[in-house]
Amino acid sequence: MKHSSVEKNPVELAALLVPEKFPITRAALNNDPVFLRILTELIQALEAGQIRKADHDRIKSYFSYRMDKIWDDHIRPVLGVQLANLSLELKTFFRTVNKPMGLYQIKALYKKAMGAKVDGELVIRLQHMASELLPLAECMDYLKDHLVSGRAPSNKPAQPENPNKKMGTCSCCFRQIAIVGEHMAHHGYQRPGQGYQTASCAGIRFKPLEQSTAGLEWLITITEQRINELQQQLANVDSIPNLMIMKPRGQMATQITRDMPEWPKALANHKNMLISQASQKQSDLVYFKKALEQWQEYHRQH
Repeated sequence: MKHSSVEKNPVELAALLVPEKFPITRAALNNDPVFLRILTELIQALEAGQIRKADHDRIKSYFSYRMDKIWDDHIRPVLGVQLANLSLELKTFFRTVNKPMGLYQIKALYKKAMGAKVDGELVIRLQHMASELLPLAECMDYLKDHLVSGRAPSNKPAQPENPNKKMGTCSCCFRQIAIVGEHMAHHGYQRPGQGYQTASCAGIRFKPLEQSTAGLEWLITITEQRINELQQQLANVDSIPNLMIMKPRGQMATQITRDMPEWPKALANHKNMLISQASQKQSDLVYFKKALEQWQEYHRQH
């Protein structure tokens, strides 16, 4: 069902936030009960004329993390099957379409989809997806101007600090982490040199550094292996036949070959990336080896 992008009042928005109006989203998220609760939360916030900033941020984050899933479930299967057979007009159109990263990009997607000058199943699917998510985007935009600072007061008693919790130094991220059994508790970490959060640090497989340096020794080994791989890639970089240039999320990667005018710049960028990664890994290796020396000394003294 298509919705108008004309600004709506809270009553009109609330009327659009019923589960039956979100078949695409519910199917992609497997009828996630959290999604259904969020719809109720948003209706209540619209009725109250306000929402706590912490709740607004939480809901915004929920959709940002699941937008890929909705796109991949509704658009990508058809895009993957039909890509080779798309007309030039459709290919040109979809190269201008960015996969949304969150609700904040849905209005632009809606405008793009509804203004399409081409036809086809993919365009129709894009229009349906954008139309379905538009009320959520409009609701979040409306509530953004009606934020209340702070979190709602909790009725739960404060959790007592566990004085018996065992802590140790993780072998891979060097943070103080709780010990479960003989190993580290599950925890994420920022990968050195790259900065993004991983699902789980590799250090969970090893004992804390206070007990063993096995994890740190493993980390040094795989870092050395990665340096060797990067050096090998650099040694052979001038003989590679093509490069895949990644586009913004949601767009197709482009293959650049040696006979194309873009090749010199693409190859130079690729070399610089390899050099940068190798340099970062070398710095990591120096740090890891120094840490190993310090922990080996610690074990000699204990």
